[in-house]
Amino acid sequence: MKRCYLWMVLMMLGLVACQKKEPATAEVGETVVESLQAQENPEEVVKVPVLGEDALGFATRLPKEVELYVALHHPGDLFNALMSFDPAGLWIQYEDESMTKEEKQKEVDKIMQEMNEMLVDNAFFCVESGLASNVELAGDVYQDMNATQMKLGVKVLAHLLKMENPALFAEELQMQEWLGEWMNGMDTVARVVESGGEAVQIPSIYMGFEPPDERMQEWYEHFVEGLEAAEVDGNGVKPLSFEKYGTEFHGVELNLSQWLNAAAEDVDQENLGEDLDEALGEELGEDVGKAVEDLVGTPFEGMDFSKVIEEWTKKWESMSLIFVVGKVDDHLVFFMGENAEALHLVDQVDGSLASNEEFSVLGGGRLLGALYASDELIRSVQTWRGSEKIFKALGKAFQEETLPNSEVLVEQCSALAAMEKRRVRLPVDDYLLMCFRDQGLRFESVGGTRNDELDYSKPLRMVPVADGLEGSLFFRCHWMGNQKRQALEMDYAEALVGLLAGMIDGGCLAFLERSEESSGWYESSKKIYDEVVAPEVVRFWGAYRKLSLQALDGEVAMLMDFNGGMPRVPGLPAQVIAQGKVPRVMLARPVKDRAALNSAYDDVETTVENVLDYVSILSETELPMPDFLSASKGDLTTWFYPFPTLSDDFVPGVSVSDELMMIGTSKHWAEEVYDLWGDGLDSPTVHGSLVELRFDLLWDAAEAWLVIAEQEQQRVREEQEKLEEEARANERALAADSSEDDGEPDGELESSDEGDDPLDVEQVRKVLNYLRTFESIRWQRRMEQGRERGTLEIKLAS
Repeated sequence: MKRCYLWMVLMMLGLVACQKKEPATAEVGETVVESLQAQENPEEVVKVPVLGEDALGFATRLPKEVELYVALHHPGDLFNALMSFDPAGLWIQYEDESMTKEEKQKEVDKIMQEMNEMLVDNAFFCVESGLASNVELAGDVYQDMNATQMKLGVKVLAHLLKMENPALFAEELQMQEWLGEWMNGMDTVARVVESGGEAVQIPSIYMGFEPPDERMQEWYEHFVEGLEAAEVDGNGVKPLSFEKYGTEFHGVELNLSQWLNAAAEDVDQENLGEDLDEALGEELGEDVGKAVEDLVGTPFEGMDFSKVIEEWTKKWESMSLIFVVGKVDDHLVFFMGENAEALHLVDQVDGSLASNEEFSVLGGGRLLGALYASDELIRSVQTWRGSEKIFKALGKAFQEETLPNSEVLVEQCSALAAMEKRRVRLPVDDYLLMCFRDQGLRFESVGGTRNDELDYSKPLRMVPVADGLEGSLFFRCHWMGNQKRQALEMDYAEALVGLLAGMIDGGCLAFLERSEESSGWYESSKKIYDEVVAPEVVRFWGAYRKLSLQALDGEVAMLMDFNGGMPRVPGLPAQVIAQGKVPRVMLARPVKDRAALNSAYDDVETTVENVLDYVSILSETELPMPDFLSASKGDLTTWFYPFPTLSDDFVPGVSVSDELMMIGTSKHWAEEVYDLWGDGLDSPTVHGSLVELRFDLLWDAAEAWLVIAEQEQQRVREEQEKLEEEARANERALAADSSEDDGEPDGELESSDEGDDPLDVEQVRKVLNYLRTFESIRWQRRMEQGRERGTLEIKLAS
């Protein structure tokens, strides 16, 4: 059996190996699909080339309805690229100094060629069925466990708060009650137990790859020998061979019941039992026994355990696993499943995984990898997310172990459970991610969870504005937030804070019912909170809600360039301040309601004034409101604080008009962007979100600073030489005077080498030139034909 595991590990290592050095280029088919660009250009139909069948590898032989598929096509492209990206020669090093640079390079090429000849191609991993149901089942159990723990914790805490003598808690709450509470939350486990394990499915798993040239038969025989070597008399493992789809599959069959029985024979049952009795103790054993006997009110109540055991025994006795390997279409294919009937392959492309619509909308190119997940699998993952069951369990806890304000807490838990369901249980589609080699790397995706954080119905009006900045932006990020979703998130945050506050208040009230001497402290603290803290928190939060949902549109744009003027920092040379450029950043949002914006600002200003007044009273030092200045250009007004480091361009502030609000580090830049705002309103075409980084501008900015550093080093050297020359002249004059007095010179001036090592500009420039390989990253999300589409492009210099 150990050898079987070893071969499975070797097989997995083969999946991530890389291909031959000169792989054949995948052909792009002539077929096209018509893809409607939803919400971008409703009248425009875009024709997208479809990948040829040969480019999709074994996806053309797998069933159409699979749950998970991962493929690595032409991994040698990525491998060789990584090996070539080695500026310091770190991947492969030679200590032999007698070798010339050319000889070392020949050795590297030889090693690369040998590695490529041994590596595989078109590796894949696929789960046809059984994964989604097991993931969902495990998620339900996980949620049940979390909900039960939270419910128990709240009930124990509430019970302690209401007890006259908390020291007697251990005596009042018996082991039987604890176990009963745990069982009350085990609905999913009870369902699995009663079904005899029918809810648990054995997945059908496929793995495979194309071996190197002329190594197919050798590797095939090697894997078959490894699998068959696992057969041992009496351990439930036997050899298996069958013919299907025109090929022979060889491997082993594992009977789970016999295999487990054989494994159990290696355990000393008598000693194990004695050790357990010794570890648990007689008293604990008696408590557990009593708790198990009394299952009234739990999901296990009335369950016929003799029948349950019989059903489980039948299932285990009939359950088996097979591990086989075969040769299919130049691939070594491994299969693990319940039996030979569970192995499904197709002969026609039309009925294969590759015929799914998702594979035909992502365009052409040299395919490097793919990831496919069914909607059932994605939906099953949602069972692990969220806290709906936890809030429902908390509501039951407050009903069963009441606090003075339990009625309010139960309502809050019910509201949070409903909101949590709306937040997490979202519609899903089949998901496909593909990676192409195209002037670097290009990732295309379609489908998946229909997240509602973005509003795809409105165009991004700041995109053409940013385009008008003539390619000067290093970083830009645009998205159209869904304000309905934002409102839900804010409601959820309010309800969560309200529940936490209610639990604290309820605990205090329960404690005060048996401790009247603390009532004065509670009343005074609550009065301070209600009269001082709560009004300011509510006003500030209300201003934030008003700003986010009423005053401003859902669109957000974040911009950054390297054209900002240097701030007047004391101690910096005048030349650096005059020539240096620093990053300018800006956050821009269209204004929807200027009156609501002004009202939100007034609320924030009132809160800040009140807080400063409270702090002034406590510190006995008056803290005045900051005195802001303003400057206007047309209908745009910029508010800023007069920092001493302000320059003509470096003026951090907030620029506001009836149409746009900008928060940034440059007043001039805000005015420039606002001038472009009116020009771009008639031409927005991009929806969803867009992120772009242009590394070429970063390298140019770094080069500009290297030039300034060179000039500054030259200036410092010239000043140092001038000072040294003056010192030598003074020394010579002193020496001449001294020689007239006693006839002996005092010696020569010693130059000082102390100080920081100067920046090695040339070395930095070499690294910078190498980094220019990376040009840009661009990521866009949009909606097409009712499904989410994503494109991530990592461009490299040719």
